[in-house]
Amino acid sequence: MGKHYYGKYVDLFELSMKMLFVEKGYGEIPHLDAMGKRCFAFQNGYVRGGYYVPVADVETSVQMIAKYMGIGDRLKSWKPKSIEELGKYAEEGIVYGPIGNEIAIRRLKNIYYYGDNRYIYLKRDSSGKYILSDPDGFPALYYTGAELENLLYEECGVAVRLQKCENGYQNVFELERIWEDGWQFHRESVGRVEKLTQYLKAFEGYDGSSGARVALWTGVQNFLQHTEKIWNLKEEIKATVKKSGRLLGLQSDMIRAAEEGKAGLLPAIETAIWKELQDEI
Repeated sequence: MGKHYYGKYVDLFELSMKMLFVEKGYGEIPHLDAMGKRCFAFQNGYVRGGYYVPVADVETSVQMIAKYMGIGDRLKSWKPKSIEELGKYAEEGIVYGPIGNEIAIRRLKNIYYYGDNRYIYLKRDSSGKYILSDPDGFPALYYTGAELENLLYEECGVAVRLQKCENGYQNVFELERIWEDGWQFHRESVGRVEKLTQYLKAFEGYDGSSGARVALWTGVQNFLQHTEKIWNLKEEIKATVKKSGRLLGLQSDMIRAAEEGKAGLLPAIETAIWKELQDEI
């Protein structure tokens, strides 16, 4: 691993999945998070420091990606029950996460932000060692089985495997359908998220501590990076669309509010950003 490496964002699922698709012969597949609905709705407050976490879980996202790509059960996710089971499938290369332990160095965002956001590409070589590619800045780290077990100790992660593409892959997904389905998911999620995760109360409970500031800032980064993927999808559907000055201003407002710890301003800014993103298609 290393010849096909992608990094780095707050949420590492799409980047790890890109490595998986390239390594399996499908080429660079665009709009994976849009297909998986991970950029269309967010939740807060299910754990302290969990701001702007995608509503769509990874297993659902994998199913959606497989559906839009027309590859059926060639793309699968499951929850490994042991390191031995994980190692068996790692021989062919897999995605795994989320992980909570640090790969190489401790980063503030990984200490204070809880977003189920860290995924890796994992492959076992012929010598039995594991090559771990972390989109957070580490393209090819070697681990023994014991070291990997220590890294993943007590993690309840999801693994994703993909059958190799022997004859090349022809994109079959319809961008307009991904767009329409994504916004339908957004509409269905907003009310449910606010009810079940006390979405707004998470902002009201913001205490301004150093850890909370890091968590809030990282969450806002995650939101803006994900919604930029919606904009990229919009641009590909309608090549003539141009990002409005209002959208750019709202993104700057959101960054400023996070930097200044003004969590109470974020819901209104977020609502305005969603409206700007949805308009004009």
